[in-house]
Amino acid sequence: MSTPRIFFAALFVGTALLCNSSASAGVPGAPGDLYVSDGDVGGIFQFDGLTGAPAGLFAVRGTRTFLANTWGPDGNLYAVTSVNLNRWDVDKFDGATGAWLGSVVPHLNDGSPSVGKGIVFGPDGDLYVGDWFRARIDRYAAGSFSLKASYAHVAGDNLGTPNYMTFAPDGRLMVVAGGFNQVLQFDTSNNNLGLIGTFATIPGAQQPQDLAFGPNGNLFVTGGYTGGVMEFDGNSGAFIQNFVPQNGTLGNIGMRFDNHGRLLVATSGNDPHAYGVVAYDAANGGFLGDFVPYLSGGISSPIYMSLKPVPEPAAFGLLFVGAVALFRRR
Repeated sequence: MSTPRIFFAALFVGTALLCNSSASAGVPGAPGDLYVSDGDVGGIFQFDGLTGAPAGLFAVRGTRTFLANTWGPDGNLYAVTSVNLNRWDVDKFDGATGAWLGSVVPHLNDGSPSVGKGIVFGPDGDLYVGDWFRARIDRYAAGSFSLKASYAHVAGDNLGTPNYMTFAPDGRLMVVAGGFNQVLQFDTSNNNLGLIGTFATIPGAQQPQDLAFGPNGNLFVTGGYTGGVMEFDGNSGAFIQNFVPQNGTLGNIGMRFDNHGRLLVATSGNDPHAYGVVAYDAANGGFLGDFVPYLSGGISSPIYMSLKPVPEPAAFGLLFVGAVALFRRR
């Protein structure tokens, strides 16, 4: 094959791969698909990231209860699972098949320690885990998952029971302080895990659960079983508005901003049919409808969720550079 043909063949293949990756968003197992932990069924359900169509029960581990789940830098799915209220593991599941690959943070005895809802990988690849009953946050080293650093609650710090956590664009770890209705910020630079202070205070009687930075750079927090999604200034932490108004009969637990301009929220309520995933406009909070209706695919009590990461478009640039380099060598 001539050099020009090699060049254009490489370019065509690279373009085709990326186009297929983009066009296949929503195909079961594709980047952008939604993975939802079900508190009743005890597993993680998978849904088409574009349409919300069910793709089946993705991961289970016996009769364990599933709470938080998040994607690791290795392409596998990690989840908090429990035997009882005092004994939790952080489990690893194959990102393609859902097969259980073992516990990366195993807890062999009750209360030693007891993980909760908060689990997230940092920009450094380390795993950060919240511990409800010991009121602390643990940092586990990337790859080995050995304990690297911890922050334990002390009088006056308002950590309480740490709920969900996420990272700010500048690398600060943001943690929902359950019981104290605050969002705390932590320094994780230089292998540290130290409290910086309070970033935001939750107004009213809402029970904050999950949090995420939105497309506009602001921080959004779900109101828990009292409902609503609150918006805070991403720089100052000042309360801006109830982005999704409170509804006394509809609780909002987990949430994620997707790649289609939507805010997806796991809901609950006194009416069993209130359990599902609802979509809102990510720009203005407008209601868009049920994304995952009650019992869709078998899900009955959605709580926390994650989106399978979408590859960065930089991959195209790498393929193009490689093709150019091959052309020049000929």
